[in-house]
Amino acid sequence: MNNFKRILSMTLIVVILFGMLTSVFASPSDWAEPFVKAMLLEGLASEELLDTTKMQHPITREEFAELTVRLYAKSKGQKIEDLVEWNPFADSNNKMVAKAFNLGIVSGTGFNDEDQRLFSPSNLVTRQEIAVMLVKELKLLGVNTTSKGEMAYSDEQAVAAWAYDAVNFASENGILSGVGNNQVAPTANATREQALVLIHKIASKYGWVENKYVDDHFSNANSSEIYGLRVPNNDASELIVFKTDTGLKYVISNMVSSYRPDILSQQEDLINIFYQSDVVKYDTLKTMVELIQSGYDPTAKKFNSSNTVYINLSNGFKSSTVPSGSYFKYTVDGNITIEYVK
Repeated sequence: MNNFKRILSMTLIVVILFGMLTSVFASPSDWAEPFVKAMLLEGLASEELLDTTKMQHPITREEFAELTVRLYAKSKGQKIEDLVEWNPFADSNNKMVAKAFNLGIVSGTGFNDEDQRLFSPSNLVTRQEIAVMLVKELKLLGVNTTSKGEMAYSDEQAVAAWAYDAVNFASENGILSGVGNNQVAPTANATREQALVLIHKIASKYGWVENKYVDDHFSNANSSEIYGLRVPNNDASELIVFKTDTGLKYVISNMVSSYRPDILSQQEDLINIFYQSDVVKYDTLKTMVELIQSGYDPTAKKFNSSNTVYINLSNGFKSSTVPSGSYFKYTVDGNITIEYVK
C-alpha cells in the first residue's frame, strides 16, 4: 500500500511538473505567430494579453473587451487614455470594460439580487458573445451590419435570440468561421491567440491597420535571405547590412554616404526584417523592438550609448554575457549595431 502511495505521489508530481513546463514553454501556434507579432507592433494588444505562456488559454470577457477598445482606438486614431469610462458594473472595476460600456460595445450579463448590473468579467467569452461585441463595434464605426440571408449552420438553433443577427452577420462576412461539420458552435470558447488573430484580421479587413507587418515587407525581388534573415538591397533604405564569418551585422547610422538618412526608416526596416524571419520568435522580437526603438533620441538627434547586451534567440532573454546557441549582440556607440551570431 505504501509503495502504491509513493508511486501515486510521484505520478502526480510528474503530471504537475509537466503541466508547469508546458505552460512555461508555450508559444503562439505557427499559424498565429505572424498575427501575434503584428498585434505587438501595431499596439493592438497589451503586454499582458500577449504573454506567450498563455496563448492557448481561453480568453475571458474582460480580456476580449479590452481588445475591442484597443481596436476602436486604433480605428479612430485615438489614444486609449482619451476614451471616456463609465462603469455601472458591481462586479468589475476594469477601466477597459468601463470604456467598452461607455462606447456601447458591451452591456453586461444581467443583474444581481440587489438589481445591480453585472459584467461577469472572469467568465470565458463565448463565440456568440464575441460576435455581438464585434458587430456592435463595427456598427458604431459606420459599418453596415445588416445580414443578407438566413444562417445555414446545422446548430443555428443553439444560437441565443439576442445573438442571432450578430452571429449571422459575423458568419457571412468571415468574422466568425464555422468549426467544422457545418456548425458555428455559439457557446464554445476561444483561445487568446484565436482572439488576437481575429482582431487583427478585422483591423486589416476594414483598413484600420496598414498591414505592413503581416504582408511581406521585403520580397525576393528587393532582398535576399541569409541565415534565415532578410537582407534588403541597397535601394530599400540606408540600413547597413553585411555578412560576417559567424552571421550578419546590421547598423543603424545617422551618417551614411556623407548625408543623414531617415533614422526611423532604418529602424522600421530592421524591425520588419526581424518580424518576417521565422528564426525570430515573438519573445525575441519584443525584446529587439524595445531596444531598437529606445536606441535613438529623436529630440536630441543622437544615439543613447549603452553597454553591449546579448539577446538569447530561443527565449528573448537579455544578459551581459554571451549565451549558448544563436543570439543577437546589441551595442549603441555612435551607431546602433546589432550582430546576429548563428
